[in-house]
Amino acid sequence: PQVFSRVNGGSFTGSPMGNQSGTTYLATLPAVACGDTLEYYFSAEGATSGTVTLPPSGSADPFQPLVGDLVTVFEDDFETDKGWSVSGAAPNAASGRWERAVPAGDGGPGSNTDVDGGDTVLTSPALDLTGVTDATISYARWYDNTGSGTGAAPGADTFKVQVSNNNGSSWTQVEVVGPSTAQSSGGWFTSSFRVEDFVAQTAQVRVRFIADDLGSGSVIEAAVDAVQVVGVDCEDPNLGCSDADLADPFGVLNFFDLSAYLALFNAGDPSADLAAPFGTLNFFDLSAYLTLFNAGCP
Repeated sequence: PQVFSRVNGGSFTGSPMGNQSGTTYLATLPAVACGDTLEYYFSAEGATSGTVTLPPSGSADPFQPLVGDLVTVFEDDFETDKGWSVSGAAPNAASGRWERAVPAGDGGPGSNTDVDGGDTVLTSPALDLTGVTDATISYARWYDNTGSGTGAAPGADTFKVQVSNNNGSSWTQVEVVGPSTAQSSGGWFTSSFRVEDFVAQTAQVRVRFIADDLGSGSVIEAAVDAVQVVGVDCEDPNLGCSDADLADPFGVLNFFDLSAYLALFNAGDPSADLAAPFGTLNFFDLSAYLTLFNAGCP
């Protein structure tokens, strides 16, 4: 077995994977800086199957992890109204228009709110992704177009996810669930996509979810939850703060920072040497640290 990797679009380089025990092998990836693009795939050669790769397409479709600190740009558990809008041909809640509520299902007479009369469209508020690197949108979805075999056309409709970067003037298809797949007959599934794989990141990115009942009537039920937008941040957590900020929580100067500096000073750590004469820790270093501390953070 080998691991093949490359950084920032260079050539893939292979290196052997070391056997740890039994069928467990260790792969070592190259060192990368925050914001770099790392890609890798695995290859193994066997006597029976020959050479196989993971992912199956190998270098044509390698793994590509995000390199950096994840920051949350937007998240919604739908416990409060964060500005989503509902549109589409389905005329009202009784015909299955999107609504923010605890999923109840069909509990009896008068509670049938599956989608009827066309489509219902749930659209996010505008998301400003201009200062975000590698924004990824994830969500949990529940979709059933089978109606347990009821209706005139079970298993015929689809659930669509689309993204826009011009405030909804045009849309790009991200995902289609159904008409007859493992995830179109109920159950919660989590999905995600990298925004720039579909559209350029702008200050007016929106995502929308479409459930419809087209053609012959059938029972269509859908739900969305746990929407989250994350990106990569490569800023030093101490950026804009003085060198006195030595302890978590960063961005705040308090007793823990003083304690951290005194521990370095008492241990004779060179990083505590802040004032001349350098090479010697004394009162002047303590005074220099207190000056930095008192300067605070902007």
